[in-house]
Amino acid sequence: MTNLYGYAKDRIKLEEALNRFSHCLEQAIGLFYSVNACRFGKIDRKDGRIVVMHKQEEIALEGVFEARVFNEASELRWLNEYGGTGTAVLLREAPIDDIKEMEAIETIEAIATLEQTYVLWGEGTNADIDSGWSRLATARVGKLDVPIANVGKNGRVYLRSREYLGKTGQYSNVCILEERLIGIT
Repeated sequence: MTNLYGYAKDRIKLEEALNRFSHCLEQAIGLFYSVNACRFGKIDRKDGRIVVMHKQEEIALEGVFEARVFNEASELRWLNEYGGTGTAVLLREAPIDDIKEMEAIETIEAIATLEQTYVLWGEGTNADIDSGWSRLATARVGKLDVPIANVGKNGRVYLRSREYLGKTGQYSNVCILEERLIGIT
């Protein structure tokens, strides 16, 4: 049996959420959705603050309307609800004792977990775009730069997730209670 713990905070800016949960987001990457694009970014520190880097460029978090930031241990989800503030939710399999001003949400008691992979759109182009980054491309979608090195020509990149299965309803049917992003490969 695996427990999935959650913590939430309403009316918080994305940058503040990243800073508040920074101790859970070591070497994290994220998907950042804006009106113009969906981009991957790496979480980094610059001048004592958390920043999101897309290759050598800092992502302006003010334009992001949804973010999913993850590593093997945690996933932070954030959704802009009004004027740059929204709800942040942190999910992880280990409880956190020192979360200040956060509301613990109901713990999910999973009877099993399943590891899943999703193929990202596009194939490797073998383009040398930046240290630790590769480019995927397809005529239908265009290009997508991913924070993983050495994706060769026609290579594929997979988004990894973990599904949490549990009993639900009067007859204890088993369903997916939650899914958490855990990495790319």
